[in-house]
Amino acid sequence: MAVVLLLVLVLPVVWLQRRHSRLVTVWGGFSTKWYGELLQNEQILSAAALSVKIAAVNACLAMVLGTLAGFAL
Repeated sequence: MAVVLLLVLVLPVVWLQRRHSRLVTVWGGFSTKWYGELLQNEQILSAAALSVKIAAVNACLAMVLGTLAGFAL
């Protein structure tokens, strides 16, 4: 159910991002240009890599603490 809700919220955004025109009000067709631009931006890629590293460390810490708490109970 949660996955369906997230898809319902995300799919319209993805659909609207695929527009070719620079203006929101003018339809210019479909394009994946902006996704290519996103993958060329080094700052965004390094920020995403840092976020993944932080998430991995937090997941490991949560697993260790949760396991220890489970043994304590």
